[in-house]
Amino acid sequence: MIPRWHPTIFRSNFPDVSAGAALPANERERLSALQRYKILDTPPDGAFDHLAAMAANWFRVPIAIVSLVDHDRIWFKSHHGLDLSEAAREPGLCASAIFSTEVYHIRDAINDVRALANPLVAGKFGLRFYAAAPLRTHDGFNLGTFCIIDRKPRELAPSEAEMLTKLATLVMDQMELRLRARKVAELEEAERRMIEQLRQANEALGESEERFRDLFDEAPIAYVYEGLDTRLVRVNRAAMRILGIGPEEVAGTLGESFVPDTPDAQRRLREALESIRHGIDTSGVVLELRRREDGKPVWVQWWSKPVLGGNYTRTMFLDITDHVLLEQEQARLQAHNDYLWEEIRSEHNFGHIIGGSPGLREVMRQIQLVAATCAPVLITGASGTGKELVARAIHDQSTRKGSALIKVNCSAVPDNLFESEFFGHVRGAFTGALKDKPGRFELADGGTLFLDEIAEVPLACRQSCCAFCRNKNWNVSATRAPAGSMSASLPRPIAT
Repeated sequence: MIPRWHPTIFRSNFPDVSAGAALPANERERLSALQRYKILDTPPDGAFDHLAAMAANWFRVPIAIVSLVDHDRIWFKSHHGLDLSEAAREPGLCASAIFSTEVYHIRDAINDVRALANPLVAGKFGLRFYAAAPLRTHDGFNLGTFCIIDRKPRELAPSEAEMLTKLATLVMDQMELRLRARKVAELEEAERRMIEQLRQANEALGESEERFRDLFDEAPIAYVYEGLDTRLVRVNRAAMRILGIGPEEVAGTLGESFVPDTPDAQRRLREALESIRHGIDTSGVVLELRRREDGKPVWVQWWSKPVLGGNYTRTMFLDITDHVLLEQEQARLQAHNDYLWEEIRSEHNFGHIIGGSPGLREVMRQIQLVAATCAPVLITGASGTGKELVARAIHDQSTRKGSALIKVNCSAVPDNLFESEFFGHVRGAFTGALKDKPGRFELADGGTLFLDEIAEVPLACRQSCCAFCRNKNWNVSATRAPAGSMSASLPRPIAT
């Protein structure tokens, strides 16, 4: 654990940032924007941790951090490769990086006056390289950074700076999505409360005419009496506020005049009016309207019930404009998020394999060649080199990708259980066989079987495995013939 550093005064020759940097001019508003997201001191989140791990792998650095700069500390939402959850704000590098609108880069911290007082630079940790893209909100506040750290100096290529900026944008999209989801939940709760109020108000309407008048005018729900031609008869204060009209404008105004002249809005209006004319209640219909006083759009959830034997309807509606706009913004952010992910995958990704070196491109080419076949595939390589990722990539690129990828660690299966584990058994086949058990070959029917550490398969069982690879069938009290393929990996090459 790296101890928390206690600040000392250090001033840089750089006018924009320093170890004892002055606060941003909009610091109060920036901190208010940070509090708006309610993210500080929240538990670890898989989405942020995945982005940090992906950044460390892509940039080949030991440490990647999602940091948020609070009033007196720098808190880490994700800290891949660093056993530290927060640090003092001064002289933190992230506290300086939030002054920048672009990627903040220190090639060699030992020779950079901006970083000399930082404990990670001056202490045993030995920080040398630092690059950070600001986490910038839609209204222009830098809340923190997405940064990468190395213990050796290095340059940051323009393409790497662009990738770091994209990852920071993904982090902000995740924060925005969580904020929107929380607001939608709050609005839905408020909507449920209003609907409950609506129910209680409707029950109270039948008690007395005098009480009805008070409830009608003061109710938080919009109430409207209108003719079958949508001409307004009586409107309460909540409805006038939503529609943007005054008491003097109620008489003679047609309700349908608030609906904009768009195909979707007019279609919804026609369907609702047709139901009313046939004496059918309409419940929960969403309509788009235009306020009379300023022409702004407003969305309402609309209930209407024809009065028996009368020529008018009783209508109630709720203003759900905030809810609709939040859903639209959430859909836009999700589309933006999907686009950025697709761009990263299309440029730098092959399934779960990330990289672009000549050797890795050759592996990808070979994967595409063998994935189109049903032939057994031998994957060789040292432990930890990603043989399972290659097997999964072959499966995902094949016609069998809709079925299962079954993985077996051969070194973990006891010798006396290999036959049962691979080929299965029927009830009564041996002592303790109380019911039929399908083998791994049968589970992989139509899919892919990945045999890790295949060299550990006992010699007595190898003949049966080779027969399966050749004939694609075996006998367990009856013939079963799955159609699939098998991938196997070795920690080292073996003779065949």
